[in-house]
Amino acid sequence: MLLLRFIVLCLLLATTAVSALAASPEAAAPPPEKKIEFVEYDLASGLHVILHQNHSAPVIATYVLYHVGSKDERPDRTGFAHFFEHLMFEGSENIPRGRVDKLISGAGGNLNASTSFDFTDYHFNLPSNQLALWIESERMLHTKVDETGVKTQRQVVKEERRREVENRPYGTFFENFAAMVFVIGNRESCRPSRRLDQTSKESAFTSSMRQKGFREATRILPRLPL
Repeated sequence: MLLLRFIVLCLLLATTAVSALAASPEAAAPPPEKKIEFVEYDLASGLHVILHQNHSAPVIATYVLYHVGSKDERPDRTGFAHFFEHLMFEGSENIPRGRVDKLISGAGGNLNASTSFDFTDYHFNLPSNQLALWIESERMLHTKVDETGVKTQRQVVKEERRREVENRPYGTFFENFAAMVFVIGNRESCRPSRRLDQTSKESAFTSSMRQKGFREATRILPRLPL
């Protein structure tokens, strides 16, 4: 009996709350749209910048995007875009190998990177008095890769594929699914064949759908010409 009374009381309270919300025009009104203000400009080097300023906290976030990814690889050499992403953390002429992670974590920040079909990105979150852009400039201009770095990152890349693709029941699903798309073809395929290769290069992901590469292709990573 007590349980029944408790249930009835809960239902009454819920009904009252819903009625109050329905009767309030303020509660029904959608929240005002908040626009993020930013500016865009190009540096003399050709780097395109999108800048947003928010001074609510003394931190800075940098996101550097390169317009290159797995679609730019040869079909028999997949995984190289992802491999190069890892090599870019190996250090530079002015930053010793393994020092980038220590600089960021020592300042209380974090960093990461990723490789997709048509872009590779690197991002930092740091206190605003740290030199995130200096680290990125070192990556762009003075990256230094040696045999030790190649061997180290080769094993890291292979392990990532084993962990994220091969050891998951659904790991190869997307790769196999992507290989079957555009069975009927698309509008560009109906145009003169001399344009097909260029169209595929510019707008399709036909070169490689494997961001982390496949096992056969990653075997050639040790023979990467430096």
